[in-house]
Amino acid sequence: MKEIFFAAFTWIVDRLRTGPWWQRVLLILAAVLLIVVFVAVVSQVNHLGEWFDKIPDVGKGVVVLGLFAFALASTLWALFRWMKDKQLTDENEHLKLKLTAAEAEVKQHDELMERLMNVESRERLWQKECKVPRPQFIPAGQRRARFVTVLNLKGGVGKTTLTANLAAGLGLATKPLKVLLVDVDFQGTLGTATVDPALRQIQEANDHFVHRLLRAEQADDSQLPKLRMGMSGVSSAQVILSADSLDRAEFELQAVYFLDEARDPRFRFVTHFHRDAVVNEYDLVIFDCPPRVTTSVVNALLCSDAILIPTRLDGGSINAVPRTINWVQSFGPLCPASVVGVVATHVAVRQGKLSKADQLSYDTLRAEVQSSYGVDVLFKEVVRSTSDALNPKPGVVASTTAVGRQVFAKFVAEFRKRMSL
Repeated sequence: MKEIFFAAFTWIVDRLRTGPWWQRVLLILAAVLLIVVFVAVVSQVNHLGEWFDKIPDVGKGVVVLGLFAFALASTLWALFRWMKDKQLTDENEHLKLKLTAAEAEVKQHDELMERLMNVESRERLWQKECKVPRPQFIPAGQRRARFVTVLNLKGGVGKTTLTANLAAGLGLATKPLKVLLVDVDFQGTLGTATVDPALRQIQEANDHFVHRLLRAEQADDSQLPKLRMGMSGVSSAQVILSADSLDRAEFELQAVYFLDEARDPRFRFVTHFHRDAVVNEYDLVIFDCPPRVTTSVVNALLCSDAILIPTRLDGGSINAVPRTINWVQSFGPLCPASVVGVVATHVAVRQGKLSKADQLSYDTLRAEVQSSYGVDVLFKEVVRSTSDALNPKPGVVASTTAVGRQVFAKFVAEFRKRMSL
């Protein structure tokens, strides 16, 4: 009972200190009224007994009942306030515990993010020696398929456009090749350029994207047929699409590997693509990469025989080429791929010759490539900047038309010769 009245008193004081003005006024009026009543009762206490004796029995009962009801209501109200305050106190303690746990989790997450976002730390992560047995990388001489990674650590150089038109050019050639395109950029641009939008919606509904291969540690023969879609206008080419789900999978796998080197995610693509079902079905598998270091890019690199580096002929793009080559070489024996070539894209060609500005940049690019790689692997053929190289509509690439295919024809022929396809 003492706790109940103390809780009621505490509530009244709290209302007087922090409550709205109308609550304060009511409480003050109630206090004044109680004082007046108390004084009146005390002053009349000598006559109270006589007055009470004169009241009829019914009146006495009403007075007693009223006093009892008032006492009961006051007690119940005080009890209710005490229970409410106790409930709020308990909830507050519970929320404090949850907040403390959440703060600890956020701190742990921030520390991990800081470590993962550190460039030097991330590079050391991908170049580490294997702590577990690697899946079999089938030598090129023992398979039909060749694996190529299209890579440049700078964006906007035409990687996806080149990848899509290379596949179409090879698939629609006089001696067509069977090509599989794998989009490893979570933006999904390659799928938008090569696959009919209606078919892409089907894949979205089933979540049939490349992240499934990245997450799966073991090869599954039933997985690949679900993921690949036909390339619009090229019957001998197929595409594995990408979406935002890839970004989440990449970060999770990178974080897990950072904490536990025994869970190495760098060879998932080797596990899924270096199998008879793939290497004996396709002539060429092309990985279209984003302009950044990701778990998928590392997987593509360690799964490939060759690396193709597209670049524009501006200063920033040219400078990115040796940086890309140096990063590839930093893997050492882990990476079986070599640079098949560097190809200039979006080149200004007038009357069969490069413009003076682009010719100067092209010569600079040649010197940069030879200096960083030790061998001149610059493609002789370039990809012209022309409207004929643009996609005619969503899901269809330029090389599905005769005019568009002509823009990329010489490059495709030189690529095919270099890869011995």
